[in-house]
Amino acid sequence: MHIIVVYPYFKEGHGGLYSWMSEFTAMAHKLGHDITIVTSGESDAPEREDMQGIIIRRVRMRKSRWFRRVVHYSSFGRNARPVVDALLQDRPDSIVLSITLGGVGLAGLKYVHRVSSGSIMREFDMWKRLGVLPWWKLLGVRLDFWLQERLERSVIKNASALLTHTQALERDFKDQYKVSVPTHIPCCMVNTSTFTTTTATEKQEARAAVTKYGVPKLGQLLLFTATFQLSKGARTLEQALPSIFEKYPSATFVIVGAVDYQMNLGKYSQNVVQTGPVDRKKMPAFYRAADVFVYPTVANDAVPTNAMLEASASGLPIVICDLLGVKEAFKHNEDALVIPGYDSSALIDAVDLLLKDSSLRNKLGKNARKTAMKYSYATVTQAIIKFMKKLQDEGRV
Repeated sequence: MHIIVVYPYFKEGHGGLYSWMSEFTAMAHKLGHDITIVTSGESDAPEREDMQGIIIRRVRMRKSRWFRRVVHYSSFGRNARPVVDALLQDRPDSIVLSITLGGVGLAGLKYVHRVSSGSIMREFDMWKRLGVLPWWKLLGVRLDFWLQERLERSVIKNASALLTHTQALERDFKDQYKVSVPTHIPCCMVNTSTFTTTTATEKQEARAAVTKYGVPKLGQLLLFTATFQLSKGARTLEQALPSIFEKYPSATFVIVGAVDYQMNLGKYSQNVVQTGPVDRKKMPAFYRAADVFVYPTVANDAVPTNAMLEASASGLPIVICDLLGVKEAFKHNEDALVIPGYDSSALIDAVDLLLKDSSLRNKLGKNARKTAMKYSYATVTQAIIKFMKKLQDEGRV
């Protein structure tokens, strides 16, 4: 089988989708399938590149500060379509897989679409609830999201099949856009060999290894691994951390990733370490060194996210918010502590409960690892390939 993956942001530093595409395509290639990724690239990037047997085809994409996603994806779709058409002409047995709005420009083709978040207007609702935008800017954002919703509607309605994380997410899209197509669940995955549980000795070694990033050798370590921004719960953390540090003065909150929001914690700023973006090969050490994974994101992400699964696979107790589909993936007080979004008091209580109760940390961490094993790369990739092969045999793609 030849799989053509269409997504404009296949490059290091683009978070969970880059990780997912890297691992999925590598595993599919290992299983004997040919892979071509159609993505965007700067003028100095090669138009064609062979990355360990996976072919990368790059097209230009117009950039804009205004209506960014609409302009980017529309421009990418126009430039990517001729490349996809040529690939399909050369390999009629190909299956096209679009990621997020990467399917813009594929109208008239049969393709499988991977849903990487909830429906787009859920994100607009999040920004309204965060209350950080003045009314005049919110009007512009509302227009932006209306345009994005139009693009998303066309991508979903033109798709021959969907890949998604949970049944709740499937219902969200099918109800929103009135479509009825075959759907495969789940499509989220984690490398359970790279992210794994550790012994006490390995935990000490990992803690020593991350000290070069400014992490202290002693004290409780609370971990956050994503771009630190309002949609990922930054304000809730800003409100909760002073109370946590007051009770646990030796605790450290470590942010591994870019920081788009600077917290004002006063004297407790010294309890926060910002590593900035870290090479993915170094990420397992942070999970091994940590005591609790704290991730109160309210972003419109498909659950479980990469960060949630990496922490779970590493045997960490996790604190997460009750997002769309989270109850299908995690069970409160069994493999996670699930709290209401935007609730700093609930976050304080959850972290306090975990820091003072080692038996609860161990129970949640052990069960989280079992949950993550259901999403191993090998298991999920093989299931997706089988699903796409069935679609191909039925003439749907």
